[in-house]
Amino acid sequence: MTNNNKINIIIAGVCSHFKTNILALKLHSRKNPLPLARQTAFYFIRKHTDLSLSEIGRILNKNHTSVIYANKVINNILSLNLKSEANLINFIFELEHKLQINVINYNKKKKRWMINQNALIK
Repeated sequence: MTNNNKINIIIAGVCSHFKTNILALKLHSRKNPLPLARQTAFYFIRKHTDLSLSEIGRILNKNHTSVIYANKVINNILSLNLKSEANLINFIFELEHKLQINVINYNKKKKRWMINQNALIK
C-alpha cells in the first residue's frame, strides 16, 4: 500500500470517527473535536508512512512541531489507558486493524486494552 493510499484511509477514518471533514482539519481552529482529530491523523500518518515531520504537517496545514506534539498526546492517551478515552482507543484499534498493523491488543485477563510498546513511535 502506498503512502497516499494510507493517508487517504487515515484521513477518511479520522473524519468519519470525529464527524468532520478534511477542510475542517486543515483549518487553524482549536474548537473541539478538531485538535484531537488532527492529532490522531498525525499520529497514524507518522506511524504508517515514511514521510518527514514537515511533510506530514503540510498535509493538514501545520508545522513539524504539531506532529511531534500529536504523537506525544496520542501515545500518552494509549499508555495511560484512560476510561474517558475508551472511545478513541477503540477507534485507534479499529483503524490499526484496517491498516493491518496491530498495535493494540485486548488482554482478557486484565480486561483492558494493552499497548504493544515496540510499535509505538518514540
